[in-house]
Amino acid sequence: TCLELANVTYPSQFRSRTLISMAGQSLSPALYNADQKKPRVLVWPKAARCGEWKLGLENRQSPELYQLSQDRNEKQNLAAEFPDRVSRLTQIHANRFSRR
Repeated sequence: TCLELANVTYPSQFRSRTLISMAGQSLSPALYNADQKKPRVLVWPKAARCGEWKLGLENRQSPELYQLSQDRNEKQNLAAEFPDRVSRLTQIHANRFSRR
């Protein structure tokens, strides 16, 4: 991600040593939200965010849902009002952090 943002390429050699190629994928499309038709989706071990919505999973028994465009300090839990959104974000989170 850093190399792509700096517009440089990863070298194959450094100081006469062959480097191992990089693994993973760049996060720059998520940072730039390259596809404006789709909301940006980010997932952490205890949270998921899709566009302006953030699902907190600190307590799996009672997830918390916030609309960050209206409540950036996460004061008003909207999980009871939007159970479908909670379910959708929970599924996104589960797909990323499924048990192996």
